[in-house]
Amino acid sequence: MTLLQSKLPVQSIHIHLEYDSKEEVIDRLCKTCSVGPDDDLFNAIMNREKEIATYIGDFCAIPHAHIASLKETVVTCASLSRPVTWDDIGDEVILVFLLAGPSANASVHLRLLSQLARMLHNREIRNRLIDATTPQEFHSCLFSKEG
Repeated sequence: MTLLQSKLPVQSIHIHLEYDSKEEVIDRLCKTCSVGPDDDLFNAIMNREKEIATYIGDFCAIPHAHIASLKETVVTCASLSRPVTWDDIGDEVILVFLLAGPSANASVHLRLLSQLARMLHNREIRNRLIDATTPQEFHSCLFSKEG
């Protein structure tokens, strides 16, 4: 089992969410993390987004932040039913992976970011994730081609 598999259970995957803004998507994903006050996580993620948007290309974004009070890194994700504008230049996102981890464990955070970015730059995996109709199918698509 990879690090990402250990951090992303099926119940943390949300399929074809319908939202109109990046803020709504991030808010929903923050509420599913169960890491303490949702506002702290949301604010940390949005502050990170203000520094530089987390759009990585190909309709994908990986919003992330360090939260000192967290004991371990958490991951949640969603596919969107329609693209949402992610940054000031109009880049649109359909796949969103949200990461939050303790400040003291930056290496885990960086390994997860790297693993996700590598996977999401694979067109076949990306298309299968977008087309997935259940969290189980999404999970299977994500990890069947990993490595």
